[in-house]
Amino acid sequence: MNMHVSADTYDPRMYPYGCKSLKIMAQMLVRKVGNTTAIAEKYFSDWIGFGHVYLNSLPAGTYEIYL
Repeated sequence: MNMHVSADTYDPRMYPYGCKSLKIMAQMLVRKVGNTTAIAEKYFSDWIGFGHVYLNSLPAGTYEIYL
């Protein structure tokens, strides 16, 4: 099984002037249920705008996606 996971943040320009002053950081984590080891991990910010991971040849099972 192949899996492509993508997440997006609001662009800093989407906030009204003066409402947002700090950079937003996000973390995406993919792991198999019952396992504490991450299969994939990605950090990204609203300056980049998005984060994605592509996993191929995953064995059958149930996976968790954390954002």
